[in-house]
Amino acid sequence: IDEIPFYHKPNPKAVVAAKRRLFNFGAIDALGKPTPRGKIMSRLPLDTEFACMLAVAKENKIGDRALSSLITMVTIMQLGGIFDHS
Repeated sequence: IDEIPFYHKPNPKAVVAAKRRLFNFGAIDALGKPTPRGKIMSRLPLDTEFACMLAVAKENKIGDRALSSLITMVTIMQLGGIFDHS
């Protein structure tokens, strides 16, 4: 984060909170380096918790039917649920 030339530097407390969240999800190690799970998560255009769900599913080699159901659930949650929010 320190090497990124942000136009507006992010709040240091927000950066610490984001790093803690990534660590808790197993996306980074204690040194802040990406883990194999974190590398998978970084390729998914999803919120952290949803990317983590799919990465853990891959790690645990869940079956195709379960993976299909999980992808459906993640998609619904990522988009805000099953109710029309308009």
